[in-house]
Amino acid sequence: MLAKQKFYIGFLVLFFVSAVTYAKPSSQWRAFFNALHLNFATGYGVSSYETKVYNYKAFFQDGQLYIYNPTSDSQTVYLVQWYSKPYIKKHLYNSTQSLACNQGQLLSYNGIGHMFPLIFSVHTDIKKKMRFEIGGSVCINSIKQLTPDEKNQDFGTYNDAVSKHYLTKIFASLGHKLLENNFCTLLVNTQFGYDFIYNDIFEDEFAVAANYWMPAMGIGVTFEKHISEYMSWFCRFTYEKLRFVDKPDPTFGGVINSERDNFILQIGLTLTCGEMPTCPVPHCKIEGKHNHGEKTYRGVAIPVGKNSKGYRLYQK
Repeated sequence: MLAKQKFYIGFLVLFFVSAVTYAKPSSQWRAFFNALHLNFATGYGVSSYETKVYNYKAFFQDGQLYIYNPTSDSQTVYLVQWYSKPYIKKHLYNSTQSLACNQGQLLSYNGIGHMFPLIFSVHTDIKKKMRFEIGGSVCINSIKQLTPDEKNQDFGTYNDAVSKHYLTKIFASLGHKLLENNFCTLLVNTQFGYDFIYNDIFEDEFAVAANYWMPAMGIGVTFEKHISEYMSWFCRFTYEKLRFVDKPDPTFGGVINSERDNFILQIGLTLTCGEMPTCPVPHCKIEGKHNHGEKTYRGVAIPVGKNSKGYRLYQK
């Protein structure tokens, strides 16, 4: 009788240990996707615009701002567009000598705009302390006017015909974790991106992209709140700087220097593929990771991070 009791007790111990043992992922593709974390975010940002025109003379005509090379006898002028391609080459039929122009040294305009981004990215953790992220974003930027500097107040404010433009970006980010536990993760990250700016693509059939050859560089702070082992929400604040330098006339030393400083607040959700499927056994009450036979399962759904007693089911 005692031998039978020992047999049953030993059988129950073996079954229990097998049921709670953490096992390897159930398939290779689950192991691969488990290391990748999908991020979806939206937010709001404020943009500070500053555009400087060096050595060109400028004048207003029909409500539009034009610049031209003062050392050339050509009647070629450039229509300034601040928010997409910086200029459009045109031919002026009357002489530039009769125009009321600035002194031709420096013309500076400034303004504040608003941006509404949608971001999708994928990140993976490297040696638990580092994080590498790549992704893309689509953003609506709106700005109504730019104000000239004090030396060119006679020109008045500049109102573009298209008050909003669209920006698509690809970016890569490298972050370092300052803190990580079962509750949250705090990290700082640097970002490098490449922007394409469009006019109003819904109203302007001729809208084209103006690519910024110099990358957008930024730095940010990210706070993550862990809902479960496979789901988190995050808040990220980012500052980035974008600069564009162009020479409308290659034979002349004048340049257009456009800069934009972005301050962006994002709120998003992070999802991770489970390395094993949810337990399919009816009436199974095991809430942690466990085995049935040779297969390993999760005891709860992806959004669940605690068991019925309120204890976390994972360790960071």
